[in-house]
This record gives sequence, structure tokens and C-alpha cells, in this order.
Amino acid sequence: MILIDIQTMERGINNSIRKLNLLHPDNDTGSRIIREVALNYMAEMRDRIQNRGKASDGSDIGKYSTKPTYISIDQMDGRKLKPEGKEFKGKRRSTFASGKKKGKPHSSRYFEDGYEQYKTEAGRNTLGKVNLTFTGQFFNQMQLLPVPQGWGVGWSGAELLARAKKFESSKMYGKDIFEPTKQERERAV
Repeated sequence: MILIDIQTMERGINNSIRKLNLLHPDNDTGSRIIREVALNYMAEMRDRIQNRGKASDGSDIGKYSTKPTYISIDQMDGRKLKPEGKEFKGKRRSTFASGKKKGKPHSSRYFEDGYEQYKTEAGRNTLGKVNLTFTGQFFNQMQLLPVPQGWGVGWSGAELLARAKKFESSKMYGKDIFEPTKQERERAV
């Protein structure tokens, strides 16, 4: 039979409390641990969105539009694609074939099958579904940011944050994308 006196119990409890306090976000050790968890989450989230095209609920983020569209030279981001108009007499041309602008160069490219065709021709539709990545710049600017309880994942610029919110809006995909999944939360804990 083992007897434990009250002083031994108090020392054990105080030692446990001291160790738990080391994990508090205001403490250097706790902050480093929380930062490491946030870094792992950010990598996991980027993989989920960019490589698997999945939203926070595990469903596909969405499909690209197949509505015919024009993409301007500026939006083509210096890719191999050149400005061309609609097909005219069985041929796509880089200059206008008729009208007031006849002979003048196009400043955009026509995609009969919409944004999906654009991403495919640019070599960026490897999943066949939305992955929110074209140049990678959006996700490259994602970073860890200090928050009151430790560290958070996000963007420091208002423009990029607005872009992330737009992706989740009902006008775009209408679902949470940048929230952790149930599995991501469990792994963080």
C-alpha cells in the first residue's frame, strides 16, 4: 500500500500547473508550439485546396465556368497564349477580320468554353476542378500572423483577404474554403 501525503500531492499538482503554463501562448515555448501547429495547418490547407481542390467540408470547391468569355492580355499573365478572336471562316486570327477594327490586333483572347478552357490551355487545369491556383502568388502570400491567442493563418493585405472572402461568397463558390476541416482541427489538437 502506497501512502501519498498532501504535501507530495500539492508538489505534483504545482509541477503539473507549471508545465501547463509553459504551453500558454504568452510564453515563448507555448508560442513556438502554437506557431508550429499553425505552420503545419497552413501546409495541410494549401495541399487540400491546391492539390485536391477540396473545400472545408470535404466537397469539391467547384467547377470552372464554361460560359464563353474573353480574357485580356493583362489577365493572361504573360503566358504562352496569344490574343485571338472568335473563329472566322474556320480560322482564329490575331487581328480583326472585319468591322471598324479590321486589321488591328486583338487585345484579348476568346475562349468558347470559358474559364475552364483558359485554364486548360494555359496548363493550369490539372485537376479538372477548381483549385484556386493559377500563378501561385495568392497562396505564396499566405502567411502566419500573430493573433491574441497565438498564431493565425491569413493574408496581411486587405486586397488578398477580400479575394479570399470573394472565393467563399455566394457569388463564387458559396462555401467555406479556408476554414480548417474537422480532420485538420483534430490533428492540430
